[in-house]
Amino acid sequence: MKECYVPVGLREASRGQPFSLGAIMVSPLVQLSGAISPGGTMEEQFLKALKLGEERLALSGCSCDDVIFAQVLVADDPESGICRDIAVDEVYASLNDLYVRFMHDNGVGDFMPARLAFSPHSLPKGSLGEVVFLAKMEQPFVAS
Repeated sequence: MKECYVPVGLREASRGQPFSLGAIMVSPLVQLSGAISPGGTMEEQFLKALKLGEERLALSGCSCDDVIFAQVLVADDPESGICRDIAVDEVYASLNDLYVRFMHDNGVGDFMPARLAFSPHSLPKGSLGEVVFLAKMEQPFVAS
């Protein structure tokens, strides 16, 4: 098994959970757990999830500019109203605009990270969106 490290700020919050709540760092990569933020409109939840992902990146010594891959999940649950009230293409167009603005506002240059977007039936805690980041550390950590 490769050596990995969970940042101190996220270690305590992860105890007793079925997964790391923040990041697992395997030099030179940082894999974040999914960030969700239930409550509010889809756009509000997505923006809060992006901000939570950014906070976890910072705790891991990274920024949005270090992200090399992003996963975006949008609930496809008819109960949430997404499929009923808004065409899926409109949902993705709206979230793409929000995502690009957020990433550019947080230091990402002309080249956006690779990204995968898909729609599972539902997400935990009734969330409408989830964001997962994989980043490359500027300075790989040395495990002590």
